[in-house]
Amino acid sequence: MMSALELEGVIYKLLKDKTKFAVYNHVPDDAMAPFIRLGEINFRQWLIAPESVNAKLTIVIFSEEQSNQEVLRITEEVAQVIGENLSRANFPNIIHSEIINMNISQLKNMTWCGEMELEFKIIYTPLV
Repeated sequence: MMSALELEGVIYKLLKDKTKFAVYNHVPDDAMAPFIRLGEINFRQWLIAPESVNAKLTIVIFSEEQSNQEVLRITEEVAQVIGENLSRANFPNIIHSEIINMNISQLKNMTWCGEMELEFKIIYTPLV
């Protein structure tokens, strides 16, 4: 069974290795945009199906540009990296993953934020 810490570690390593952006769990004061921050992670286990859990992970992207175009490009790149690399061949315990929400907003002049909420279904015993 993949734990919350293991899932976050997998996502962190994928983004660190497959994108050119800094990736943080905790953003240092001197961080320069653009960067990616792994946010909240939640696990939910069904009592009637204890062999699996649903997990939600929030990924937040920050950019300092005049328009939202950079944060949109990074959001698309993050989605592509996760989609291409979290296959059942690589991680047989993850049987489903999807982006369930994506939001782009302007925090202040020239500071943009993209937020993606991903949902995963994880089983204890991989399907064969």
